[in-house]
Formats: sequence, structure tokens, C-alpha cells
Amino acid sequence: MYGAIDENELSKNIRISPNPARDFIQIKNATEKDISIEIFDMTGKQVYHDSFDQIENKIEVGNWKRGIYFIRISDFESYVTQKITLN
Repeated sequence: MYGAIDENELSKNIRISPNPARDFIQIKNATEKDISIEIFDMTGKQVYHDSFDQIENKIEVGNWKRGIYFIRISDFESYVTQKITLN
């Protein structure tokens, strides 16, 4: 089911670091699927969107405003959302 919020395979295979972050966010994808990454600020405004098929993805955030962001990662069958802080 798309959008399941349980402990699905995607959430077991995605690692986001560092948290808190300063200059970059690294997303490790242990699945063999393409993923879509969306990042939203606290107001719900989308500040980033891209798709990746790589195991490691690095997103530069050094010039973003400091605060809390939400990362939504989707493999087009399910999704996982995580909070990240930028210092």
C-alpha cells in the first residue's frame, strides 16, 4: 500500500546523516530501487526535490537557513519521512 507509515522495507534501508547537519546531508539507499527525495521546511514549503538511483546521495545544505526540515523519501511504492536539523 502506498504511503504506509509502518516499519516498511524502505525505512529499514534508508540512512540519513549527519543529524544535525551543517554543510551537507548524506542519504544512503540500501535498496535496489530508484528513490525520490523531497525536503520541506517547517512551513511545508518544498525546498528540494530530486530522484536518485545511486547508493549514496549527497545534498549540499550549507547555504540553507538553520532550522528543522522534513525529508520524505519514496520508492514509488511506499515512503518514509524523517526530521533533520540544520545547525
